[in-house]
Amino acid sequence: MRTFILLFTLLFSLNSLAGALPDSPHLYVKGVGVITVKPDIAQLHLSINFTNKNVIEAKKQADTLAAKVIKIAEQYKIDKKDISASELNIHRETEYHSAKQKQIFIGYQVNRNISLKIRNLDQYTEIMQTLINSGVNEVGYVTLLSSKEDELRQQAKEKAIKDVKNAVKSLARSFDVKVGDLYRVSESPIKEEDVYAMKAMVRMREAPANIVNDSFEPGNIEIEETIYAVYLID
Repeated sequence: MRTFILLFTLLFSLNSLAGALPDSPHLYVKGVGVITVKPDIAQLHLSINFTNKNVIEAKKQADTLAAKVIKIAEQYKIDKKDISASELNIHRETEYHSAKQKQIFIGYQVNRNISLKIRNLDQYTEIMQTLINSGVNEVGYVTLLSSKEDELRQQAKEKAIKDVKNAVKSLARSFDVKVGDLYRVSESPIKEEDVYAMKAMVRMREAPANIVNDSFEPGNIEIEETIYAVYLID
C-alpha cells in the first residue's frame, strides 16, 4: 500500500509539470523499435567554395566546377531526381589585420552545395575519386540510407508499439496496479519540457570523407522509431 501511495504521489507531482497529461493517476511509457539493415544508398553532400577579389571570376569558378560535378553524376547514370544543387551564395570575406587595426578585404566567397545520391554502392569509391580529381575538395558528409526506408520505418514503429505495451504491463505489475484505458499516444514526447520525457535518438552511421580505393565498407544503419503513450490507472 505504501508503494502504491508513493507511486500516486510521484505521478501527481510530475503531472503538475505537464498540462498535456491527465489529472488522474497514470503511467507514461516510452517504446523504441530499431531495425538494423545494410544500406544501399550513399548520399554525398558536396560543397563548392571559391574566393576571389573579382566576384565575376569567383562565380565563374564555382559554376564551372558545379557543371563538372553534374556531368560526372550523369556519366555514372545518377538520375536527375537524385541530383540537388543549392542556390549560389556570395558574401564578402574580410580578415582583421592587427598591425593596421582594421578589417582587410580578402575577396568574395562564392559557395554552392550539391547533393548526389549513389544507388549503386559498388560505384561509390570510383565516383568519389572522380569528383576529387575534378577539383572537389570539400565533402561535408556522407549519409548512408536504405531504399526501403518507409517500409522499415513502419516495421520499427510496430516494434515500438509492442515495446510500449510490454513496458506498461511490466510497470503496472511492478507497482501492483491495474492498467486502464489508453489516454494518449504520440510519436514525440507528450510534453517537451517533461522531466521524464526522453527524446529518441536517430542513429545513422556516416561514411568517412577521406576515401581510399577499395576501403569503403558501408556496414549497417539503424532505423529507429519511438512511441510515447499515457495509460490511465484504474
